[in-house]
Amino acid sequence: MCGKRILLLVFMVVLTPAAKYIEDKNDQSMITQTSSRFCSLLSSNCHHLFSRRRGFEVGHIQFIHFKGKQYEIVTRSLRPLMFEIPGFLSNTECDHIVKLAVQKGLETSKTLAEYSRPVTPAIMDLIISRYKRIGRRFANHLGSVKKMREFINQAEGLYPRKADAEKIFKMFDVNKDSNITEDELFLAPDNVIQSLYNCLEEYKSNPIYAPRYSTNTWLTMSGKSLDNILRELQEKIEKVTNLPKHIVEGSEDLQIVHYSVDGHFHGHYDSTEDGIGRNLPCCKQQGVDPKSCHLCRYITILFYLNDVTRGGETVFPAAGAKNVYLNQSSNLSLHCHNANIVMKPKKGTAIMWYNHHLDPKTGLLGNLDVYSLHGGCDVLEGSKWIANRWINIPKDHPPLP
Repeated sequence: MCGKRILLLVFMVVLTPAAKYIEDKNDQSMITQTSSRFCSLLSSNCHHLFSRRRGFEVGHIQFIHFKGKQYEIVTRSLRPLMFEIPGFLSNTECDHIVKLAVQKGLETSKTLAEYSRPVTPAIMDLIISRYKRIGRRFANHLGSVKKMREFINQAEGLYPRKADAEKIFKMFDVNKDSNITEDELFLAPDNVIQSLYNCLEEYKSNPIYAPRYSTNTWLTMSGKSLDNILRELQEKIEKVTNLPKHIVEGSEDLQIVHYSVDGHFHGHYDSTEDGIGRNLPCCKQQGVDPKSCHLCRYITILFYLNDVTRGGETVFPAAGAKNVYLNQSSNLSLHCHNANIVMKPKKGTAIMWYNHHLDPKTGLLGNLDVYSLHGGCDVLEGSKWIANRWINIPKDHPPLP
């Protein structure tokens, strides 16, 4: 009836007074931090190495110009530093990117790290003990299916739909009175708890309960094979980030993601923090081994490629919060509109945010910005197409052109 493996998913997510509008030609909108020990290598180009756009204040508007067109860059958050760029892509550009993705073919999306291990009898004993321990918190409080759903959410981080919760509820409701007593909970035989575990594993295989439910593919963003639309997109990214061409071109390819109804991506970070004392090198998402390297995604630029009929918002649950916890509020199927920042998809709009600070001593990749926790809410009607462009910068030494 049920799966025999435990799937462990690792979610691996200066306010400065100024004039209301800033023109990019004045070069006042960028803060550039660079390691002085590399300046001799780069000579006069040193001050153009790594930049960080200033947010000033929420609602502040800056402008960039590209091939005769003006683009607004609107500050939407300072923690994390996040901007909205309406009309960054035309309808033609959006449709072209979707067409390329469909032609290439999409596959099921995965989270940053996934691994599993066999369920031995000893592990099952631990599972049974754990469920009973958690169940004590709910003693005399499981008189309804709603409470059972809360119990499962507490135990597994999984919030089952009503019909699925009712199936589990009936396992413990021995006398069929629609109420689970303390005795029924604590005296449940081990085989009932094992059945509970098996059913939860079965539900986890349902994509609507997965931390990420979507399909994706990758489009190459470097080399002579780039078509004109992707080449112009690359140039616009260089313009908005103010980063060197070789940094942008050397970053990850363009990821195209499609979400159908119920599609989502719960709260997560796009980049990862290097473990204390591990000093791991940077790597990229495709083929990443989290044990031997870590992601160095300084910037995320997310492009909305279509209008979503209902749902599919991009949210930042921790934005501006006093304390940041990756907890059950990261389940965006439940907590989408509790987030501090909610961005509704709009075709052609881009949002850009910084996943890391710059190291104040070296000017290279610094600490992960914990406020950059974000995710995509359930698509409730229609479908959602987005593209992700991650800009990678080094944490140890800058690559030269």
